[in-house]
Amino acid sequence: MPLFQSKIQAIEKEGVTIAEINCILNATLNALKSRKDENFKSLTVIRLLNTLENNGTSTDNFKTEILDLYVDLTAYLEKWIKNIEEFSFFRWMILQKEMKSFSNSDSASSIEFLSKLNISVDDVKLFDDTKF
Repeated sequence: MPLFQSKIQAIEKEGVTIAEINCILNATLNALKSRKDENFKSLTVIRLLNTLENNGTSTDNFKTEILDLYVDLTAYLEKWIKNIEEFSFFRWMILQKEMKSFSNSDSASSIEFLSKLNISVDDVKLFDDTKF
């Protein structure tokens, strides 16, 4: 699936952060859920299914398998995401377009986590840097 190929390449590139991986995995999960909900099949698959159906071959089992594949992939990916979900509070650091606003509370969990590792962060400077 091209969906996975592009996401794997994004995860494997040098210097990718845990926050970026978290976002990539969640985007992949959302795409899979949408495909399942919309009963998505590529045009190539639809054409092949139509040809088989026109020749009198039942395609019901295959269509069910497609939906089952999305269910299985979603469940598998959700298990992977659980392993890194504890770092989800770092997602704000990516500053993606869909993050409409940034607040001090967004970074508070990250700062607390880092302080437990004896890494100090100037929360005032951080706030100002993300606002201006």
